[in-house]
Amino acid sequence: MIEFRLLESGVEPRDLPGTHPGAYTEAAQRGILSEYSAMDIQELWRDHRAKTYYQDGLAARQRAEILYELATETHEFIVNQSSKRHECLCT
Repeated sequence: MIEFRLLESGVEPRDLPGTHPGAYTEAAQRGILSEYSAMDIQELWRDHRAKTYYQDGLAARQRAEILYELATETHEFIVNQSSKRHECLCT
């Protein structure tokens, strides 16, 4: 979602930061996030990335259900926030 906001703010796709922390820093510099929020998200990402990357901690079915719920909520948030709502092709 943060990359989406960066693109919406005028960043070209080829100019997106290549790391999660870099995207959060760029978002703070552009006023999308406060510096405090960017630092919190970076810390959260660092503390939990292994669980995400290596799929530690959750059973497959439970993980799939939680990820589907997160994706649904994220999609709804983005569609409601975007100035380009009409470009959503989801059915």
